[in-house]
Amino acid sequence: MMKKWNVGNEKVITGDTIDVLLNSTHEELAELSAVYDRLPDTRCARKTHCCSMLPEATLLEVLAAFKRLGSLQERQRRGIFARIIEYFFINPARITACPFLVETRCTIYEDRFFGCRAYGLWSKRHYDKMAGCNRQAKLSLGQQWRKMGITLPDDVLDFQVPYCLDVEVLNGAMVDDSELVLISHEIADLSARLSPWHGKFNQQYVADLSFLAVTMTYGIQSALRMKIDIVRNLLTNADRIQLDQILKNIDNNPLPFGPDMENHGEE
Repeated sequence: MMKKWNVGNEKVITGDTIDVLLNSTHEELAELSAVYDRLPDTRCARKTHCCSMLPEATLLEVLAAFKRLGSLQERQRRGIFARIIEYFFINPARITACPFLVETRCTIYEDRFFGCRAYGLWSKRHYDKMAGCNRQAKLSLGQQWRKMGITLPDDVLDFQVPYCLDVEVLNGAMVDDSELVLISHEIADLSARLSPWHGKFNQQYVADLSFLAVTMTYGIQSALRMKIDIVRNLLTNADRIQLDQILKNIDNNPLPFGPDMENHGEE
């Protein structure tokens, strides 16, 4: 059943939107946790291969991550938010770790995304199929950047998280590809209750938490213009001046949602 959301601006997702959703989705977040509980308990070798990128996620999963982030101490919360912002701006130019990773520890582990939980559970055949789709998407992305006069590094375009052989399923509770696909669909259906925001997140923000975080602070168009400039400067002469100033501003100003919130990113 769809809910009515008391949010004024329905064109973009703002800090106000996130706070309203966080205060109104306790039932959906509880159901999300119950869906996750159907996945088997696992133990991994903590090589953090799967943490070399921030996975796509549904809006409901993003809310769970933001809720966890909001529960942290202010200094840690600000540090992680700054890493999210940096990740968005530099990921076309550098292979960089998930911003929630601190050394070998995930700071939102209890609320980590389905993509993180399923890594190491997919069959090799299914994982290779997903990797092929991802490779094609990266080639298309590289072509889009070239149209703007920017050639992305080959190591970025060719990068693929390796298939994992280091996840041990505990208690013999195996899960197959069809069950994993079913669970991913159920998570998407839960998130779809957050309409129209679920669809906007998938379409306008391409299911990218880092893009959402930046736009809540700077707005969509400004964020995209800044990203083009920062990537061009990084690849041309390793210039981080603009990026470092952005990160300094993040450290000195309230965050766009949660305990530090003030209005940001409305266009």
